[in-house]
Amino acid sequence: MFRIQGDRLYYADYGLSSTGCHYVAVDLTSGNPLWRSRLKALGGIRHSSYLNRMTIDANDEVVSIYGNESMGRYMEFNDSRTGKTVGHKRFPKLVQLSKERES
Repeated sequence: MFRIQGDRLYYADYGLSSTGCHYVAVDLTSGNPLWRSRLKALGGIRHSSYLNRMTIDANDEVVSIYGNESMGRYMEFNDSRTGKTVGHKRFPKLVQLSKERES
């Protein structure tokens, strides 16, 4: 999971079976990391079985992360220069419709 914007690489460092994520910005001209930041995501969740999926997008000002975890969903926006959170919103988890309700 990564995004290249200009001379920066943004990538997510997370596990598919654990909540939350760290993400990293790397200067592609030097190969040096610029920052590493932990997402607020859904916060600390205790679990024995979990699924974590996310997508990332970026422009020159903001890195946008969209998360879909077993216990809920979120959007988080972070300053592309510093990695600091500038916006965060949690949403309830998606409810799967049964086959009977779909017809």
